[in-house]
Amino acid sequence: MVEKQENTTGISIFYFDKDNRPTAQQIGETTKLYADVFAGHPWYEVNTCADCGKHFGSDSSIETPCSNCGGVLAPAYPEEQTRKQIEDFFDKPNATMYLAESEGKIKGFAWGFLRETSELVSTKFAGENSTQFSLAIREAIPQERMFYINEVGVNKDLRGRGLGKLLVDNLLTIANQLDVPAALTTRIDTVLTPICLKTGFKQTFGQEVVIGQNGKVVVTGRTLVGLKDEPERTFFVRSNL
Repeated sequence: MVEKQENTTGISIFYFDKDNRPTAQQIGETTKLYADVFAGHPWYEVNTCADCGKHFGSDSSIETPCSNCGGVLAPAYPEEQTRKQIEDFFDKPNATMYLAESEGKIKGFAWGFLRETSELVSTKFAGENSTQFSLAIREAIPQERMFYINEVGVNKDLRGRGLGKLLVDNLLTIANQLDVPAALTTRIDTVLTPICLKTGFKQTFGQEVVIGQNGKVVVTGRTLVGLKDEPERTFFVRSNL
């Protein structure tokens, strides 16, 4: 049986796991919303180069040369491939998904899973800065496991209404139940960053940001451990409560 939460804004939140999976229609709508979210600010991931992995925005075209390496551009999130990735997500340990629905349509998504700290370091942060990342993450997460918040996205028409925070709060409840820290990777210029700063997350690397007196994110000018090619990338950790 699928768990469902209702709120006064007319939005329903549905809970899914490996034993209670979304319907084919819900996965299809989530697939399209996922591509829409990452096509917009600040990601602009409309097309991508299969050779170097560089992303390009809406001013690019498929089957044209990559300006970075000369490879051929293709859609960043082709529907069939993205759909399969979402379906396969439920094979991960303690995979948990929340989908937000309004007026019969999926308007938001968030999912996470139980992840080994060493696996995160060796796969997501491999490269020239891997040692620095490993030390920074190990200091923030001394445990061997974390609940990794893999993806969070909200339809642009519903942003700023607290839906993203509601989805994150639900995943934090799962982390608390598992008695492990919660962690996520994002950019300092996403709507997810102020949510993290206001809900007890600690920034581990990237350009340091704080909530200013006006309630908005402010870049302090200090850099923790940072990615050379993507200095805007950051990593947040929240201890289990």
